[in-house]
Amino acid sequence: MIVIIRIVAADALRAMPATAAATGSCPTGGPLGGDAEIAIEAKSNESPTSDHLRGLRAWKEEHPKSRCLLVSRVPRARTTEDGIEVLPVGVFLRRLWGGEI
Repeated sequence: MIVIIRIVAADALRAMPATAAATGSCPTGGPLGGDAEIAIEAKSNESPTSDHLRGLRAWKEEHPKSRCLLVSRVPRARTTEDGIEVLPVGVFLRRLWGGEI
């Protein structure tokens, strides 16, 4: 399922006009991400490092009110010192299907 999400996201980016990707704005005129409430990144790693969190940390700087999740093959859920939630795939799916995400 995560792979499908990544493919859909990649297809959406390819469908954007080149100017939108280059300027950081979406076709509707607003910034990419706009007032997004959540950012989710998937990694296949069992022990993500600070390098794996770089993208979400950059996102959080631009969107400080956003909830940031890293979904990976970690053994248990945890939250980083800067508030990024690191979730095992199963926990992520249960929370997603349960309406918590």
